[in-house]
Amino acid sequence: MKAQYYNDLADKYLRCLNENQKVFYCYLCADTSAVEDPVGSDILKGKETLQKFYSSVITIGLKLKHVAQVRVADTEIPSHFQLIMNYTGTPKYH
Repeated sequence: MKAQYYNDLADKYLRCLNENQKVFYCYLCADTSAVEDPVGSDILKGKETLQKFYSSVITIGLKLKHVAQVRVADTEIPSHFQLIMNYTGTPKYH
């Protein structure tokens, strides 16, 4: 049940990013939240920092799609997804 909850949460997170629903993912940001995006970059911590990050992300026009099931590891939920973005008129896949 825990795994399904986090899969559903990750799906909702990507859907809200795809639909530019800033209110939802800012709601997810607790004072102790942290995001490492992309993996290997500096970890963003705290509600204010994350709200600023997501405010800039929604202006890019990203499209994200899950490519694997979410894995639950204690308090972390790594999520593998495909990023599609329009860069100078041509779709790019990363």
